[in-house]
Amino acid sequence: MTLQISLPQNLESMVQNGIASGLYSNASELVSEALECFFSENELTAHNFTDLREDIEKRHKNLKNGEEKWVDGDAFFARMEQKLS
Repeated sequence: MTLQISLPQNLESMVQNGIASGLYSNASELVSEALECFFSENELTAHNFTDLREDIEKRHKNLKNGEEKWVDGDAFFARMEQKLS
C-alpha cells in the first residue's frame, strides 16, 4: 500500500536523521517500525489498564473495610532517604 502523509518539521527532521544515521534505509522502513512500536505498546497498555483497574477497585475496597491504610508518601520517602544516608 502506498500512503502519502504530511509531517510537522520536527518529525520530518527525525525521519531524515534516522535515515542519515544508517539505521533505516528509507522513510517507509522507519515509519513502519515506529507504527509497529506504537501499536504494540498501546495493546500492552490496554491490557495493563484492565489489571490496574482491578487492582484499584480491590485496594479501594480494602481501604474502606480497614484491611489497608493510606501511607503518607512524603513521610515514606523521607524515611527512605534517611535510611540511605
